[in-house]
Amino acid sequence: MMFLGREVGRSQDFSEATAQAIDSEVGALVRAAYEEARDILQTHRDRVDALVNLLLEQETVDGPDAEDLIRLGRIRSPEEREPDEPVESTETVSPADLAAASAVPAVPEVPAATDDPPVPPPAEPPAPPPA
Repeated sequence: MMFLGREVGRSQDFSEATAQAIDSEVGALVRAAYEEARDILQTHRDRVDALVNLLLEQETVDGPDAEDLIRLGRIRSPEEREPDEPVESTETVSPADLAAASAVPAVPEVPAATDDPPVPPPAEPPAPPPA
């Protein structure tokens, strides 16, 4: 696997070991995200299939209908969409599943590869003279 940030013909500002470490970490992040996405889709396969079938029937589905189908397993009626009325799901989805479905995994910061010394933070401005 090759580090995605490298370009052919570009000089390398970091060691081969650093490039391999970056390649390994990027690969691990991609594999973990793939596994998580696959698990979420497998867990909620029935809802994904329902959305697919609706799309095959209607060709387009608006945002609220798609959200209802994914979150509730069905499309709410206009009366149920009234803001004052709570909506009961026909199937429960745990908060962890909802969080996992909408979570964006944190990406660790990778320090920039440079031989330049770090830039110190700006100095505090001098205090005003006493009045």
